[in-house]
Amino acid sequence: MTHLNAVLFVAAVITIVYQFSFFIFAAYFKFDKLTDLAGGSNFVVLALVSLLVSKYNDNTCQDRQVVISTLVMLWGVRLSGFLFYRILLFKKDRRFDGTRENPCRFLGFWFLQMAWVYIVSLPVIVLNGISKSCNAQYGYLDFIGTALAIAGLSIEAWADHVKLAFK
Repeated sequence: MTHLNAVLFVAAVITIVYQFSFFIFAAYFKFDKLTDLAGGSNFVVLALVSLLVSKYNDNTCQDRQVVISTLVMLWGVRLSGFLFYRILLFKKDRRFDGTRENPCRFLGFWFLQMAWVYIVSLPVIVLNGISKSCNAQYGYLDFIGTALAIAGLSIEAWADHVKLAFK
């Protein structure tokens, strides 16, 4: 098994165990306040673990890996924090009306969330998993990409604030 395959496998296992753990709690208590928190925070866990596995594999992390992993972790913290705050404020998530009482239907949501988190995390997982082949210097395109990511994160935070204030 190559290093990249091992990182992809570990990330898949982490995602399944992480989401299923939250599902067990949520299904047992018929509680939907942790669903978005579990989704957003899973991105943080995957970015951090894949970065640490990469560092452990060759004792070094490239600037690109650190910057992109950090941006993903910031996005995950912001997203999960905002969504958790929102659900605490509104007390209920209407998406789960008629679902939280049926564990099989409720599990369907969690399976979709597992797939969503894993698929969306693939770029950072792959980048961190192929550390030997991304030795290029952090260049102008990386700076542009970082600036766009920061702008996107800022716009998303502002949009969430405006929408919440409107509601």
